[in-house]
Amino acid sequence: MDAGGAYVPAALGLFARTVWLVRTTPAWALALDDWLSVGGRHGWMWYDAENARLSIRTNEVELAMRPWSDAATSVHHRFALGFEQHRLESMRVRRAAGTGADTVFMGGVGDTVVRAGYGGELIRDDWALGWDGQIREASLYKTDQQHLRLASRLTFLLAPGHAPFVEGVLFLVRRDRLQGGRALPRASAHAQASVGYDWKASRGVGLAVRGRWLSSFLSGEMPFFELREESLEQQYAEVSAGVSLEWE
Repeated sequence: MDAGGAYVPAALGLFARTVWLVRTTPAWALALDDWLSVGGRHGWMWYDAENARLSIRTNEVELAMRPWSDAATSVHHRFALGFEQHRLESMRVRRAAGTGADTVFMGGVGDTVVRAGYGGELIRDDWALGWDGQIREASLYKTDQQHLRLASRLTFLLAPGHAPFVEGVLFLVRRDRLQGGRALPRASAHAQASVGYDWKASRGVGLAVRGRWLSSFLSGEMPFFELREESLEQQYAEVSAGVSLEWE
């Protein structure tokens, strides 16, 4: 189970309104064989921008294959096929005082992403370097997008159970000219940078803390948000924390 959020007050000048986001995304994984596994995430997100509030459902399923590992160089290879869906469950648009009742909209808008990728990890005694590349096809409100996602993570393996890391992600996005009736750039790039710390106790209890900066509001990661003009233009940061429990 992980949870996180973002809060951007209007006083900062990044948005015309105060914006906040809260999300929770339970995850699971099952090993089908030594080289084959399946996993997923299924969660909820609440987004508020003063004049509108959204409730969003997310689903993700991935089939991962690790057909071989190079023992001589300690490199682990991973191929994956995945499916993501982000769907608007409800939306409330607030009217100004004295101008009528709020408008409530239930479902029907979202995005679907199909992806294929390859990743690997080089492991040493006190550090590990991981990388991942994905080709993604996204469908968004009667339009399409094509993504190239490149990511890398450097993890420092400190004392047993302690693993801080730094991570970078780059999305290269090509989209149809009109998205939700608005003209958007035909191509754009979006960056993410993260730092985190994973701690796991000897009894199977763990803690994960994350800090993340994004150059745009989930473009590439969740194309659905590009239906709001601010999402493509404004950057934001978030902090999240999670607790893990393991048993045998």
